[in-house]
Amino acid sequence: MFTETNALKGGRAAALRKLWEKHGVRRLLQDGTTTRSSGYWSDLLDRLDWGRSLAQLPKEERKRITANLVQVVTETIKEWTDRKQVQVVCDRAASPLSWIEDILAAARKKSQGRVEQHLVGAKLEVRLPEAEIGRDAAHAGDAQTGRRGDFQTSHAVYHVTAAPSVGVIERCKENIQGGLHPVILVPRSDVGRAKGLAEAQGAHKSISIFAIEDFVAQNVVELADARDNGFFDVLREILTAYNQRIDDAEADKSLRIEVQ
Repeated sequence: MFTETNALKGGRAAALRKLWEKHGVRRLLQDGTTTRSSGYWSDLLDRLDWGRSLAQLPKEERKRITANLVQVVTETIKEWTDRKQVQVVCDRAASPLSWIEDILAAARKKSQGRVEQHLVGAKLEVRLPEAEIGRDAAHAGDAQTGRRGDFQTSHAVYHVTAAPSVGVIERCKENIQGGLHPVILVPRSDVGRAKGLAEAQGAHKSISIFAIEDFVAQNVVELADARDNGFFDVLREILTAYNQRIDDAEADKSLRIEVQ
């Protein structure tokens, strides 16, 4: 069941997906999923005595206990995957900025930065249809995906984060050395912190830092003017791209957004 280093045999994401699909669970794991680094995973294995107790039982008894454990897990996963998506009522008399603020507020408890990242990705897809905007899972690391940041265009690299850190600033400095302009996008409440971190690292004049709310809302206004469309039509277009990103990259479909 386990290797000498306590790693799960065949534990790569592709193998785990096949194992879960055998039990009727689909799209639970994405590329970049890890197990050994998870504290929850280690705790679970400790509670199961790393399989040693099961190994001493007769085969049929072992299968019965395992089937019961799998049933508990699959039922828990189903409850998780069946959660309702984010639903927001947008007052048509309100501004596009107000709509984006309401969407992010409604998604805040479940987002963990994922809604923000995919909303920015969707905005870039709609605004730059000729560019190749990646659709990686929001928690996939740059090192795992070979990216310079969350998104890259011809001249810029975008870093979307709900919690600005020195590490993000260091990545931006690497972008600058690579001849690309770094853009940090954070919730409005963290713009001051992001600017302070950049200034402390001597990089504040070389990095563009924007509030996510403003970045997306301004694009809604600009695209509506450029196309002679209504603001809400453009918002729906961005959210259509956003929901496609969630379908493609995330296991948690409750991150999808529906506006009325």
